[in-house]
Order: sequence, then structure tokens, then C-alpha cells
Amino acid sequence: MCVDSQIIENGLARTHFSVKDTGIGISKENQKRLFQSFSQVDSSTTRRFGGTGLGLAISQQLAELMGGQMWVESEEGKGATFHFTITTAVAPTTRPPFLATNQPLLADKQVLIVDDNATNRHILQQQVISWGMKATVAASGIEALRCLED
Repeated sequence: MCVDSQIIENGLARTHFSVKDTGIGISKENQKRLFQSFSQVDSSTTRRFGGTGLGLAISQQLAELMGGQMWVESEEGKGATFHFTITTAVAPTTRPPFLATNQPLLADKQVLIVDDNATNRHILQQQVISWGMKATVAASGIEALRCLED
């Protein structure tokens, strides 16, 4: 699976998803009906695994409702790549207002961060320091107790 996203205009982003299948591929003739409701390329699969032939038709409609499209690229004997795109609003990157107003309340406050995961400790430490807090870090409960004794 591959995902690529790019800003296209006015705060909108287009995200492209693709899934590659290294199976038997799909002929050009069968590709034409692949996205039709109640249609399956290989009816023997329906008998063995169930299915109604609605999955790709519904997926295509959902992609279109989200401002995108869905298609397949395939050659017999060489597998297939299924693609779909969607268009979404770009999320704002500004800090929520409550952080800006509450930060002075946190400045110069002491905080003890206890976590056995070094990555978590580092991330939390950097975050609280950015709020103006003074961080002490411990990797275990025993280490935290020692910090509190100091």
C-alpha cells in the first residue's frame, strides 16, 4: 500500500491511495465491469468465499462522494494496482487557544515524568519544557521515589 497527499488549493488536500496485488491480473474486458454492482470477474470466487460483487462499487461511490475517484491498472499475468483518491480539508496547524491561555499557569512548575519507555519520556519532557515547566524524568517507580526523596 502506498499513500501520498498534497495540498491542491484553498486549504484542500488530495490524498492518493494505491494497493498493489501481484496476483493473476485482470483483463481489459473484465476491468470494464469490475466496478459495476453485483459483478465479479471470477464467479467461482463467489461460490467459494461468498460476496455480492458490491465491494468495489461501494468503494468507488464513497471515493466520488469525497471528491475523488477510483480505478484499477492491470495486465493479465502481472497483477493489479487499485487506486483511489479523496479530497479533504487541511487540518489547522495553529495551537488550540486553551494552550496559549493556560501556559502562564504552568511556567516554572515542577513535573515528574515516569515512564519505562525512553521515547515517551523524551517526548513528554520536550512538551512540558516547551510550556515553561521544569521536568524531572524517571524510568521506573523506584527511580521516581528516589527523585521525590531528593
